[in-house]
Formats: sequence, C-alpha cells, structure tokens
Amino acid sequence: MKNNFRLSGNGLKDFFLDLRSMRFTGEVLFECGDCNKAVFVQSGEITHCTSTLLDDRLGDVIYREGKLSLDVFVDFAGKVSEKIRFGDLLIKNEIFSLVELWDALNSQSKVILQSLVFYELLEVELRDSQTLKTPDFGLRFRWDEALTEALEELRTVRRFERAARNSPALTIDERHRNLVSNDFQRDIVSLIEEHGDFNVIVDDKSPLSKVYTVRAIFQMYVAGLLIDSWDIFSQDLLRSTENELQEVVGTSSRVFLLMEDLVEKYALVGWDAAVRRAAQILEREFGPGVYPMPQQGFALQHLHKAIVMNKEFKIRALMAAENRWPLSIVALVQEGLHKALLYLLFEISNNRGMEEETKKIHSELVNARGSYFSRVAEAIS
Repeated sequence: MKNNFRLSGNGLKDFFLDLRSMRFTGEVLFECGDCNKAVFVQSGEITHCTSTLLDDRLGDVIYREGKLSLDVFVDFAGKVSEKIRFGDLLIKNEIFSLVELWDALNSQSKVILQSLVFYELLEVELRDSQTLKTPDFGLRFRWDEALTEALEELRTVRRFERAARNSPALTIDERHRNLVSNDFQRDIVSLIEEHGDFNVIVDDKSPLSKVYTVRAIFQMYVAGLLIDSWDIFSQDLLRSTENELQEVVGTSSRVFLLMEDLVEKYALVGWDAAVRRAAQILEREFGPGVYPMPQQGFALQHLHKAIVMNKEFKIRALMAAENRWPLSIVALVQEGLHKALLYLLFEISNNRGMEEETKKIHSELVNARGSYFSRVAEAIS
C-alpha cells in the first residue's frame, strides 16, 4: 500500500479493513481541505482519533450531544490552555466523573472517525510505526460498525442536501418546538429562524463547518422540526422510498428464485439450511414475520408488516400525526437482504459449471439500486 494517496469517504471502511488484515500499526493522516485529522491504529485496530478542526474539540462534541450547557461550555473553553485541558476542567468541577470523561473521549473519536466519511476527497498519508502511544481508555465502540452507520447516514444526508439546496427555504414547525431539548438544538433553531435559507446558513452564517452544519439541519428534519425541509425531502426521498423498497425486495425475490432454480437443477446440498439461516438473518434485522417463502422469494407483504411493527416507525408516526416512513428503513432492508443473499450465495459459490447462471444473478444485482446489492455483485464477479 502506498504511503501517500487519495481516497473518497465512501472507501474508508474498506481501507481500514485492509489495514486490519495487514495488522498495520501507525498513524493515518487525513488532509480534509479545511482541517487535518488523524486516526491511530495498533495492530490493525483503531485506538483513537484526533483533529485540528474546532468542531472536533472535546467540549464542542459534548455540547452538540446535549451533555453540556452553553454557559458551561463557553466558560470552560475560555480556560483551556496548554496546562489545563477541557477534560481536566470537567473532572475538577465535578461536571463529569472519570468514567463519563472516558465515554466522552470515545464519543470524540467516534465523531472524528465518522466525519471522514462525509468528505468527497481525502489526502491520505500512512506513517508506519513499530510502537504507538495509545490512550488508557481504549475504544468502547466497534469502529467498523461506526463507519457502517456513517455510510448509511451519508446516503440520506446527501440526498437531503441536494433537495434542500434546490428549495432552500426552511421553517420551524411550531407543533414540534417542544422537542428542542438542549442548548445546541436551540442554537440551530435560532440560526434557522434568523436566516431561513439552507444555502445561506450552510455556506455563510453557520459557526460550524459545512459538514457538521448540514448534518445538524438534517437532524432537525429527522426530529420533525422543519416544515419546508420535510416537504422538499418527501418529494426527493420519502415518496420514492416505498418504490425503492419495493424495487429492493423485488430484486431480492428474483435473485432468490434464480438461486432456488440453480439448487434444484444442480442438486446442491445445504439449500434448506441456507434458507433457514436467511430467515434468521431477516428475523433479526426486521423482527418477526419476515422470511423467504418457497417459490415467492422475500415476500413484500411480510416486509410491510414488519415495518408497521417497527418501533421507530410508531414513534415517528405519533410525532408527525401521520404514517411516514423512517429514513433508515431502506438502508435496513438492503442490509438485511444483502446478508441473507450473500449467505445463500456462499452455498452455490463452490460449485463449478455454473458460470452462465451466476452471470444472470450478477446482472440482476448490478441493475438493482443500493450499495449493498453492488457488494453482492462484486462478490460473484
């Protein structure tokens, strides 16, 4: 692997998985345009992250998470020096316990790591090291899962940003103002009320970097606090979400049936066990009632039933007083079906003389929407 190269945020997870397989130890430096960030790796596992961006400072991260009031945040930030760190002030003033501070430092590393995904182009430098100084607390989260979460968020945030830039007027929904629960959220609401224009806020008026500003406004939308944003986004994403969901499930059904035909044609062993495993995966992802049915594939009606039962869906429906699809549902469906299909794929992948048949499966997956199906397509290329 080269010591200096360029990388898009979309490729970060695979990049770090490569470092894990190499058992790399050292520092990975990222030049992000507006700042520099670093990820420290010990024997292939991420230990902690640092950043020169002001938004990534410990106090800023805690404040955005709603764990610190504006007054305390401003007071402590003014007292930070080379001798006194923000975390020291939290402990000294009994705002945080040592355990809470360790959790906050973990949150800081997670925020920095996940933020890298949102940069379209990163200049990367690898610095090998035989030994690496690591913090005492260690990560309390799975960095691979954190990157997966960020990639799922990236997909919807980018679509949201495109829609909001085309129709930038933003209005706070007064019915849901009581959902604002901390000083940071109140700051964002004030910014929206003062300027009311997505482009103006993101490009000129926000004290946050563009990446964090877009994500903060997006969270206002997710919480149901924006009227116009919801309407814009429903045109760009939510109305197509159900169609996209049907397309994802339809593709899964076609692939399932193709695989089933192959199993019968070649008398492959293990198909029933694979189906049971796929059903277990889907049950775990979506809850009871979702399973592949013989000669029907992944039944759409069962998927709808599970979605209606989804806890997040119920909460959002109560908040909005109407049944709207959760933003995560398509990504969730893609993830679960990808896992199930990939497992079924493994059952036939070791059988020779099936090149033409696998090409048909490959074609179905390549033509499908969604990054998860693309990964399955790559697996059988």
